Amino acid sequence: MFKKYITSIDQTQSFFTNVTYPRNVNIFHGHYPEVHELHNLKLLIDEKLKTNLDKQQTNIYAEKTEFNVLNDSEVVKNFLGYVHKQISLSPGGQVIKFWNEMFVMETWGNRMNKGDYIKNHVHNCLHLILYLTEGVELFLPELQMSIVPKPGDWYLLPPHVLHYSNKSTSEEARYSFICNLTEKANWDRLKELNLY
Repeated sequence: MFKKYITSIDQTQSFFTNVTYPRNVNIFHGHYPEVHELHNLKLLIDEKLKTNLDKQQTNIYAEKTEFNVLNDSEVVKNFLGYVHKQISLSPGGQVIKFWNEMFVMETWGNRMNKGDYIKNHVHNCLHLILYLTEGVELFLPELQMSIVPKPGDWYLLPPHVLHYSNKSTSEEARYSFICNLTEKANWDRLKELNLY
């Protein structure tokens, strides 16, 4: 069996090794059938949009809400509960069976107007997207695929998947709800491993 070792004799220098590898990713996806909830969440996003927005501040060059300002709304709780149930019942979905115990959730809403776009970026956590209206095509270059969203479509991307969108050419605003799910630290397990 061939093994490749990366070694450094001179510890005063830095080295860079580029490794290309294929990887398999699981993208959970589905359709949220509650049309009235999509409408209500869209209205809530409009109500909570930042008034003084620096569009250069994040990877999303569009209008957005503050982080977590939507968390206590019933419409968000209902959607997250629906997605959790759908994923935990699907093959491979047991990994997030204990959603609330395992993850810290960071949520926000986006409104993309004509000319707005999403820069190429990754998240270091699970990344959930719910499209409230027809959306701008989302490109996943590493996976050589794209998503053309329809209202109610949702996608749960694994960590470290590059994604972006080109500038919106639509005269109508495009709305989406986003939730990052960051794994909580398991302090007991870290103590067992003498890492904490």
